[in-house]
Amino acid sequence: MEPKEITPVLTPRQQKFIDEYMISPNATQAAIRAGYSPKDADVQGPRLLGNVRIARVIEERQAVIAAKAAVSQEYVLVNLKDVVARCLQAEPVYDKFGHPTGEFAFDSKGATAALQLLGKYLGIFIDRKEITGPNGGPLQFDVAKMSMEEIQAELERMKKINEQTIDV
Repeated sequence: MEPKEITPVLTPRQQKFIDEYMISPNATQAAIRAGYSPKDADVQGPRLLGNVRIARVIEERQAVIAAKAAVSQEYVLVNLKDVVARCLQAEPVYDKFGHPTGEFAFDSKGATAALQLLGKYLGIFIDRKEITGPNGGPLQFDVAKMSMEEIQAELERMKKINEQTIDV
């Protein structure tokens, strides 16, 4: 007898999280819509995405959607390059009578948006968030005077800030 592959067992709320995440891939909002507390959804959402069983189901669903749409990384990259090329083509500018003015215009917003997506894909752009202390100065921590609980709380606060920066 051949061993059967065991389908991962998910709770109804985990399944709802997956359904909501597939509609809009924002882990925090998907967690809230799935019934998790809004107070800690910013922690629960990423935690749920880190669950191997949940991640596997999401990956399988995304693969099915991509296959149905015949979309691949190559397709997206090639078309983004095409968008950039088309947006950078200079188009003649005409006056109100339809005569060429000798000036040319191009779609800088479309080109910029496509180039930003390509740059993000290639890892050229890194989103950073600077955190400063009072009056824009450096953060001051005297760890020697802090309790272990205060240090843990500060680390958790910084982790949340970092996760919010990554989601942006």
